[in-house]
Amino acid sequence: MVQGARTRTAAFRQVAAVAATVFGTVATLATQPALAQAYPSKPIRFVFGFPAGSATDTLFRPVMEHMSGTLGQPIVMDARPGGGGMVAALHIKSQAPDGYVFSFGSTSLINAALRQPEQINLGRDFSPIAAVTSAPLLIGVNADTKINTFKDLIDEARANPGKLNYSSYGIGSGAHVFMEWLQSEARVKMTHVPYQGISQAMLDTVAGRVQATATIIATARPYAKELGGSGKLRLLATGTKERSPLAPDVPGMREVGYPQLDLPLWGGFLGPAGMQRNVVDTLARAASVTYKDPKIVEMANRFGQAVAFGGPEELQRLMQHEYDTTARLIKEAGLKLE
Repeated sequence: MVQGARTRTAAFRQVAAVAATVFGTVATLATQPALAQAYPSKPIRFVFGFPAGSATDTLFRPVMEHMSGTLGQPIVMDARPGGGGMVAALHIKSQAPDGYVFSFGSTSLINAALRQPEQINLGRDFSPIAAVTSAPLLIGVNADTKINTFKDLIDEARANPGKLNYSSYGIGSGAHVFMEWLQSEARVKMTHVPYQGISQAMLDTVAGRVQATATIIATARPYAKELGGSGKLRLLATGTKERSPLAPDVPGMREVGYPQLDLPLWGGFLGPAGMQRNVVDTLARAASVTYKDPKIVEMANRFGQAVAFGGPEELQRLMQHEYDTTARLIKEAGLKLE
């Protein structure tokens, strides 16, 4: 049994050595002697960086209940909002890597690492456990504009540099990063109008105070005709290379002429650095079982998320891809993540 564990450890170290770039060696999956007792043997805590009672809280409660049934131990929800996810991230990195506390990571974690690298280092501070969801950004405009297609949007931005405004749900958000990437590739200039919340960014777009936006399905649904809404928002494209099954009537970036643009909003579970591989694998298997349940899949889809399950190496790849993309844009476009 010990020899088999050593074999798996050696194989993992080979994979980690090839995969790590900005993350360095993958300290997140450190190998240590086997646990003295079977894992898990006591309740587990799930930390998330959003307020209790929020949409994220509503989404994850049934997920944690399902995982709890698979693991045979209660999972306690622990809301630690604030700082764009920084409060939760700093808490997680300070915890013991014994598998009894884990969290949900997304674009906000990447932004925290780029914004305050002295406090957050993705490879040093966290153990990736599993990628679980992928959500497309939607690029849309106020329906009262004369912009009917994605080409119209680019043509308008090119003809009137800086006069076209777009809203996002915050500086350094996935929406902000994607729209800056788009402008860099299309060689156009729009004016960014950041908001502290995604709902207000959408409301000001449909009210015509800004012309365009990049948002998520759950926020766009009440207003986008393509999603069964009022039609006050006209969807032009997704921020992913291909069409999303969650918005099948909206073209992907390949169709609108920018196949190099592909920035799905990933979501995944992670824990403190140094978690043992067998503990990581136990949590990942429980997540895999949960995200195969049709009820969980349907619920995630309602929130505009597609299930896109992958193990720790896949989550590391996703985080690294977004880190690299955002870091490059910061350098090329002079972005400031505040």
